[in-house]
Amino acid sequence: MLTLAAEKRETTQDNDGIRREGFVPSVFYGAKTDSTPVSVALGDFLRVWHEAGESAMISLKMGKDEKDVLIHEVQVHPLTGKPLHVDFYVVEEGQTVEVDIPLEFIGEAPAEDKGGVVVKVLHELPVEAEPKKLPQHIEVDLSGLEEIGDHITVGDISLPEGVVAQLDADDIIISVQEPREEEEPEEESTEIDLESIELSEERGKAPEEGAEGEAGGAEAGTPGEVEEE
Repeated sequence: MLTLAAEKRETTQDNDGIRREGFVPSVFYGAKTDSTPVSVALGDFLRVWHEAGESAMISLKMGKDEKDVLIHEVQVHPLTGKPLHVDFYVVEEGQTVEVDIPLEFIGEAPAEDKGGVVVKVLHELPVEAEPKKLPQHIEVDLSGLEEIGDHITVGDISLPEGVVAQLDADDIIISVQEPREEEEPEEESTEIDLESIELSEERGKAPEEGAEGEAGGAEAGTPGEVEEE
């Protein structure tokens, strides 16, 4: 089991100051354990986090006191990805926990040579087990996917003793599908609408001379005017 050293800290301490000194403000708690603020060395935590992830049990050591914990939650900086705060969950003897275990896909699917496309539906599998029995990852062998339409379900994979999947046995983890045909974009029409052009030309013509004369005559014959002899 991996071991990580921790030091108790006061809640009045400045978290930014703790980080500048190369430590990560943290806390551990559990069903029978009060919340206790601690700090851990950044480099040591990154090493343990990389090896254990959030599914393996680690030993949090504070002097002579040790706690079996899981890395429950890690708050990271949105730009640098550096851990800003860590929650450790203390696990009691015989207690089971529910965690998501990463799936590791191994082998090659023969169906890909036949034009099939392998689609991974799940990348993690939620399971329940005692922390000491939790695997760091679960292998999924793709070599049995021989034809388009083949798939692997939760019930098809082998889990360690004492580890129970929290999904239905017929839930699909990965499948082989037919390749999708890309739809060609519709070409814009380059035909010229001659009728619309002709209508546009007719509307744009100037009035004929006869029409102008009629308009002028109407103005000359205004009621109430009498021509003197």
